[in-house]
Amino acid sequence: GHHLPPATARVFYRAKPRDRLIVVSDAINMAGAPPGIYRAYDAVAELSPAGRFGFYQSPILIGAAVSLARCWANLTSFMGSDNPAAFLRHVTRVPATLMGGALAGAPEITDQLGQPGTPATFCLWKWDPETPNLVPQRIVIRGRTIYDRQTRPTAVPFGRLPPRAD
Repeated sequence: GHHLPPATARVFYRAKPRDRLIVVSDAINMAGAPPGIYRAYDAVAELSPAGRFGFYQSPILIGAAVSLARCWANLTSFMGSDNPAAFLRHVTRVPATLMGGALAGAPEITDQLGQPGTPATFCLWKWDPETPNLVPQRIVIRGRTIYDRQTRPTAVPFGRLPPRAD
C-alpha cells in the first residue's frame, strides 16, 4: 500500500490479536474517481491507477484515493491468499465490535442490525486475483438494490449518485 509495505502488513497481521485487527482506508473524496489529471487546491493534481493522489509530477502526496475494498484486497494479496472472505471480519465484524461503544448513541443502527424482518444491507463482491481487486457485483441498502452490475453495468459519474430506480 501507500503507507505500509506488504512485509510490514504481514508482520502486523501475525503479531496482532485477530479480534483487535481492523482494516481501514484513509481515502479522501477522490476515492472512486478514475485515474487522471484533476484540479485540486488551485493546483494540478494526478490520480494514479494505484490510488495515489498527489501534485502533478511531484512526489508530494495530497491524499489516498484507495477504497476500503481495495485495502481489503491488498491485505488478502499481502498475506499470499486468494480467499478474501478469510479477512472479511477485519473490515466488518471486528471494527463494529470495537466501535460498539461509539455506536451506542445510534440505536436506530444498532438495534436493528441482523434482526429478522429488517431490510437487508449488504454488498456482493467478486474477487479478481490477477489484479488483485474486489469488484462490487450488487449493493443493497435497507432492502433496496442501489447497484447491480448485471442490470446497471454503466459507471456512476464521479461525484454523483445514481438515479433512484423506484
